Amino acid sequence: PLFSTIGSNGAVTQKSGTVFVTKSGVCAMTLADPVSGSPDAGGDDGKELAVISTTANAHTLSNAAGSGFNAGGSASDVGTFGGAKGDGITVVAYGGVWYVKGKTNVTLA
Repeated sequence: PLFSTIGSNGAVTQKSGTVFVTKSGVCAMTLADPVSGSPDAGGDDGKELAVISTTANAHTLSNAAGSGFNAGGSASDVGTFGGAKGDGITVVAYGGVWYVKGKTNVTLA
C-alpha cells in the first residue's frame, strides 16, 4: 500500500510507502530487516519506508531483532521519536539493511 496506519504496539510489516502512527499513547513498533536483492528477484532493495507520527508521543521503532539501522547493531537499533506531531524517520532498504535517508526529531540509540 502507499500508506497505512498503526494504532497499537506491534510490527510494521509494510516495506514501502508511509506508515502514520496514530496511537494516542507511546507506540512501540518493530521493523524486521528487509530482504536483500532486487524487487525483480523478490528482494526489497531500493524500497523506501517513512514512519510519521500524527500524535505527540515518544514512539519507538525498533530494528533490534535485525541488524540495526545503518547496520549499526545495538548502537543504532532503536529510533525514539521526540514527542511531537510530525516526528518521523525515512529508511531505504539495501542489502538486507534499513539505511536512514532522513529523520525529524528521532534519535537512534
